[in-house]
Parts: sequence; C-alpha cells; structure tokens
Amino acid sequence: MFIYSTQAQSFRTAQQIAAEMKIGWNIGNTMEALYEYNGTIVAGETAWGNPAITQTLINSVKSAGFNTIRIPVAWDVHATNSVIDASWIARVKQVVDYCIHNDLFVILNIHWDKGWLEENCNPATQNSVNAKQQQYWTQIANYFKNYDDRLLFASANEPNVDNATQMAVLLSYHQTFINAVRATGGNNSERILVVQGPRTDIEATDELMNQMPIDVVTGRMMAEVHFYPYQFCLMDADQGWGNQFYYWGACNHSTSDVAHNPTWGEEAWVDEMFQRMKTKFVNNGIPVILGEFGVKQRTNLSGAAFNLHEKSREYFLKYVTKSALQHGIIPVYWCAGLKELFDRNTGAVLDQNVLHALMAGAYSSGTSVNCDANDCLGVSKGHAYINECGDCVLGAVPCVSNLPPIVSITSPASSASFPEGSSITIRAQASDSDGNIVKVEFYNGSLKIGERTSAPYSFTWTNVQAGTYVLTAVATDNGGLSTTSAQVSISVLRVDCNGVSGGTAFVDKCGNCVGGNTGKTECPQVKAQAEDVSCSFDGVVESNNAGFEGTGFINGDNAANTTITFRIIAQETASFVVGIQYANGGAEDRPCKILVNGVEQIASLSMPVTTWTNYQSVETSLMLESGVNEITLVALASSGFANIDYYYVYGDALFGPCDVTQTISLSQGWNLISVSVLCADAGCSIATIFNNLDVEIVKNADGFWKSNIADEYNSLQYIEPQKGYLVYMNTAATLEITGSLSLETWNSSPSLQNGWNMIGYPGTGEDSFSPIPFSHYFNATNCQHIKNFDGHWTPNGATNSITHFEQGKGYFILK
Repeated sequence: MFIYSTQAQSFRTAQQIAAEMKIGWNIGNTMEALYEYNGTIVAGETAWGNPAITQTLINSVKSAGFNTIRIPVAWDVHATNSVIDASWIARVKQVVDYCIHNDLFVILNIHWDKGWLEENCNPATQNSVNAKQQQYWTQIANYFKNYDDRLLFASANEPNVDNATQMAVLLSYHQTFINAVRATGGNNSERILVVQGPRTDIEATDELMNQMPIDVVTGRMMAEVHFYPYQFCLMDADQGWGNQFYYWGACNHSTSDVAHNPTWGEEAWVDEMFQRMKTKFVNNGIPVILGEFGVKQRTNLSGAAFNLHEKSREYFLKYVTKSALQHGIIPVYWCAGLKELFDRNTGAVLDQNVLHALMAGAYSSGTSVNCDANDCLGVSKGHAYINECGDCVLGAVPCVSNLPPIVSITSPASSASFPEGSSITIRAQASDSDGNIVKVEFYNGSLKIGERTSAPYSFTWTNVQAGTYVLTAVATDNGGLSTTSAQVSISVLRVDCNGVSGGTAFVDKCGNCVGGNTGKTECPQVKAQAEDVSCSFDGVVESNNAGFEGTGFINGDNAANTTITFRIIAQETASFVVGIQYANGGAEDRPCKILVNGVEQIASLSMPVTTWTNYQSVETSLMLESGVNEITLVALASSGFANIDYYYVYGDALFGPCDVTQTISLSQGWNLISVSVLCADAGCSIATIFNNLDVEIVKNADGFWKSNIADEYNSLQYIEPQKGYLVYMNTAATLEITGSLSLETWNSSPSLQNGWNMIGYPGTGEDSFSPIPFSHYFNATNCQHIKNFDGHWTPNGATNSITHFEQGKGYFILK
C-alpha cells in the first residue's frame, strides 16, 4: 500500500526534495496537544478540542493544493522511562500514512512536549537532554526506517536559545538527533533531516547559527525557521510600547485607524529576512523550511476596518508565500483550529479567500506580488493568477492545456520469437503536438528496462532469457504528461544445451547435457537414511510419524545451534547438488546453515512448514573437495530442526561412514606402512595401537619408538595419516586401527627434501572411485624414484613394478 524498502535507496538530495515541496500545511494543536489537570498530564490529539485526524481531512488538504504536511508531535508525555507507548507511535504512523497515501511530503518532529528540550538549552541539563534525544529519535527512526524520502525528520520545534553558549548546547542536541537517526540504517542512512535555528527566529538564526551539525552523508540536511512578525501576526492587545498592527501592505494602510497601521515588518522587511536565510543556507546547498507562518484574525473589528484587515491578512499570506519560494524557502502554513482553514470534521474549506491567497503565492507564474493591482479576472486585490500554462485560474488548478504525447512500438512485431540469449532491439515512434518529447521509457511488464531522451527512440535489450514478454513504451512530454503504447507480446525460446532453439535437452544436476537427442540419461541420485549415516546429532531417532523411509527419522532438539553431521565422499573437487528430505509440522520455518569441512557455505537453507507426516525435499549446491567432506547442519530457529528423513546427492559421490577400522597385515621383520584414519584414542599413539602385538621398533624421519625402553625416551609417540613408517615385527600380526576417516588429501605433491624421503598413502582412506597413480603427483621434475617392499617406480619408466598408491602402504621417494 505504501512505499517501503528493506535497504537504503538512492534518496533524492535535500535540494531536489525542496524543489518539489511547493507549499505545506501544519496539523497544528493536535498530535502535540497536552494539558495538566489536578497535577496529571492529559495528552492526545483531541486534548485541545480538535477532532482526530482522518483520511478525509488529509484528502481535502491535498485537493486544496498543499503538497507538504508538517506533523508536530509530543512524545515524552506518551512515554514511560523514555520508551514511547506502542499505541501512540502506531497512531502517529497512521496519520503519516494518511499523508503518504496522498503522495504528500511529511515533516515529523518532536514539538514542545512540555519543554524537555526547547526550554533546557543550557550546559546544566545538556547530558540528560541529549540522552533523551538519543532514545526518542532511535525509537522513532527505527519505527519509520522503511519509509521513502517523502518522510522527513525534524529535530525539535522552537528551541529557546539567546546566546552562543546556548547555541552550542542546541547544536549538540541536533548532532545527537542526526547520529541517532543515521545509526538505525536502512532508508534512514539518507533521509532528509531538518534542524531548527535558535527560537526558529530568522534574525537570531542569522546571528547565532554559524555552524551546522555534522552529517555522514552530504546534501541531506535542511534548516528550519518560523515567521510571525509579532505586532501583526500574534499581538492581541495594545501596549504602552506599541499597538497591534491590524493592517499590512503598502496598499492596505487605514486612513481612519492610523494607530494600527504597521510601522515595520512589511514587504521590504519580509524580503530582507528571507534573503538572510538564502545567503546563509540556501546559497550553500541547505534548503530552508519556513515551518510555521500565519496571522491571527482580529474578530473584534467590524465593517470597513474588518474588510481591510482581511485584505491585509490575505495579502500578507500571499506575499510571504511568494517571497519565501523566490528565496528558496518552503512555506508551511500554521493551521491550529477546528474551524480555521478547514473544517477538521468534514474537510470542507472554510476560508476560501485565505486558501486562494496561499495558492496564488505558491503557483502563480509571476515572480512578485502587487498589492493594489487587479488580478487576471479584473478583481481588485483578488487572488486569481496566471499559471504556468498561461491560464487565469483561482486556487490550485493544474495545467490542462497540455495535450498528451503519442507513442507506438514499431519493432519487434507482436508475436515475434527469438532464441534465448538474444539481444532484442525495441524501436518506438513518439511525438507531441503542443510540445516536445523529453523521454521514452521501455518496459517489460511493470519493469523498466531502458530509456531514451532523444530520437531515434530505440533500446537494445541484451541476453534475454526464455519466456513470454509484454513490451510497452511510455512517452513523456515537456508538460509532464505521459502516454503508454499498445502492448507488444514476444516469445523468447529456450536454447537447449545442444544449441537447439526450443529443444528439450537440459543440463542435469551433475552439469551434463541429457534428454532430447543426446542419448544420455540424467545423472543418478545417491540416497542415504539420516539415521544410518549421521555421525553425530543433537536429538533422537524416532518412528512415530508416518511417511518416512528407512527405519525412522532424526528428531532434533528444539533449540537453535543444535547440529547434525554426516559425510560425503566426492570423486572430484566440484559443485554438487545435495538434498534433504524433511517434515515440519511446527508453526514456523526451521532453517539451518550448512558448513563443509568447518567452513560455512550456506547461510540459511529454508525448511518451510509442511506437516509431521508430509515429507518434502530441499536442495542446495555445495562445493565439495575430492575425497571425504564433513557436512554440518546448524539449526537457526529457536524451534531447532525439522524431522530429517534422508539425505541425497547427485553425481559421482557417496555417503561416507563415520567410524572405520583400517586393517594392515604386518610380516615378521621390517614393514613399510601408513594409516588413513584418525584414531579414536586421540592421536593414534603407538603404544596403544600396537598394544598386545610383538613389535620391536617404529621409526621414520621424525624419530623412533622402541618397545623395550621407557616411553619418555621415545622421540616418536604418534602415527599420523599420510606419513610413512618403518615397523619391525618380531612376530607377524594384523594391525587394526579404529577411528574416523581423515578428511585430508594432498592438493599437490608434498614438500620433499633432496635425497630420500618417506611418505604414506595420500588419500582419505575411503577412496571408493579409483586408485591414485603415482603420476598424479609426481613426474621427472620432482621425483627420481619411488619404492617399497613390493616394487619400484620411476617417471616414464618401462619396467615399473608398482604404479599406484595402496592404502596401508608406505613408500621411499628419491628427489
């Protein structure tokens, strides 16, 4: 319904946004309303008598011509220990959504709120206020972080600052605001942020605000001031030092009530004030929000005096609006009451003259406002104006004289077909009878695929995949009107792995081209029951839910970070498709991450909800090394794993055993051996694995072990996989070593010293595919001779008596 994004968009800059924020309206005295009664704070949007905001009211505000809404909000009085009430922030969101639904810009602030910030701009309270500022803006920013760049955040309202010391404190409050919002990330990393000048007074801001807070992203900050020349706008009784100004503007001075004519603050002064803001901020790339302006109606007047007062009010609002926009300042009108500009209940416009004055200031094509000239309808001091289309209008009337452009796709023809991977050139014709074409956009369905800003209007869509596509072209003219062409449907035919367009051959899960006319069948699926091949798991094997295969399934513990481990033996280093058959009768997805040989490859494999008797499969691709690979599943959800029935893999791979027993026959006398398992006794200690065997000595280049000396004198204590060992037996025997398969294989030939070296079997102990030839690792550049008690081998030798490594055997090698 509304525009959201899960990660930061490329937001428009503050200057780009300001160029579109024509004129705004305040939802005044509503979301910031509060009062104290018998020592109790009463707060809420109806606390000051205004009704609750409705979509109907916001629709009326949009229809009247406003395109920006400022929402003053109290937060602290709706919080407990600085935690905002959930129902209150949800209601604020609802009001924001009323506006966003109408494509309005929204300025959301922290208003007076019993003055916790704006009445405490002093060093004594600086730390506590900054802490609260950080807490509130972190909560607000997180709650609205997915809104697009039409939502702006404003740090405060009218901070009470009169000197440089207080200004430094206020600057720290603004810095905390910016840091808190940016820290929440997402769209808030680029959101437009608005900071207020001292008292939001233009002169004080010009004099004291000589430094802006630091933002980590450039071009995303605005400044805010308010504008209420006191004697004309707010003063409600004459005083000894001066009178109220009932009238305003060079042509609106009274000849009969001169005591209430203005003595300052008219047209030239307005321009001077706004020029200060333009010089200080706008000219330096910082747009300015005139967050509040308005003038009270003196209902004590009557007759000609009241009529002149009303003309003055209207002229003031029109002049301020036009001058603000001319100086790069966005005017936001303050509307406080139930029956002021709009009827808050019905949305009806109650003061049409004020509305017309505001809209004339905002939308007239002229650059100035003349006080006493007739408007374009001939009405003295009227509010009709010439809009950008050259039409004389009253109120916010969009241009209607612009005619829409004409556009059509000339190529490709409808129903055309192309082979998969083609580059398809789309050509369009576009024209505009009363203007010019500024762009032609090309679409596949709702997805924009290209754009051209000048003729010829053609776009080449590259590497188009198989499917049916609906193409359109959208032409936009210089008046902003757009036209969409008639649809053109095309087909892109799949090119199979034999190169046949529309063919039926396909690449199977082993990467082979099969089917069609290849004469090849799809690669096999190797399957293993989870309860049979899982080496370890947190849980139990059960059989109480029907639908499984084998003798049961693994019911894992209901906790995150529980694990299941199994092994796959791959013939080669490659990517393999691995699947898991599972059932999930829980209330949520039960995903897991997957580690291969201790390294994470899959961050999250989803196992969506089924039922406990409805088994489904999920698949993923894993990069496996040649030989044994240990696969570890780690549950991510607090509910743990789904029930796991079996595993499967496509291609030349097997599911490896967890514990194996390697048997080596030992002759009386000298033997040259190697082992391929990791012993269950943690390290294959020689004393343990040769226990009860009549062994005399075990040795290699690392050291020796003798049975007839104290163990502490033996320099060799353990047998390691892939190393060679000489063993002297007094009596022939069979050596049995039980443990897990070694996961290590040689990736290249081992590092050898010049001369003779002793090596072992280079595989994993479970090489179920083919023997490993010596030539896989050695040639004439790195080896002169390999031998053991069975025979010898030389590179390219014609009389070699051994050619392959054998499990359990060791070898001498001469480099």
